[in-house]
Amino acid sequence: MFPLHGRWIQSRCKVILLVIWVVSISLGSVQLFVSKAQAFPYDGRTVYDCNEYWPSSKDRQAYTVFILFATFVIPLILLSLTYVNIGVKLWRHTCPGNVDERRDLNQIKAKRKVNDTLNIFLFNMQ
Repeated sequence: MFPLHGRWIQSRCKVILLVIWVVSISLGSVQLFVSKAQAFPYDGRTVYDCNEYWPSSKDRQAYTVFILFATFVIPLILLSLTYVNIGVKLWRHTCPGNVDERRDLNQIKAKRKVNDTLNIFLFNMQ
């Protein structure tokens, strides 16, 4: 959209990917410490039951709320704001050149279609 703005350089992309991987591994590794498999006899066989054992119920609740916000709520808000921004920029954009009523009506129809598509997408995400 802005050809004169700086581009992402390869080293910055590598750092961002590294941060994403480290955060993902650290969030997922919590399960290594709180999950336990317990063996118990059932119908003449040994069956394993996997459960989470947290130090307190508040720790479990805090982790669950954090994961909900980090993986759903915050990305949903960011995507919604991004699509609203796209819709606003698209709606404010006018075609260059002289006024042509037929062309302008076609542009308005196209903008409405895109706006309807963005609205459907936003409301279906929620």
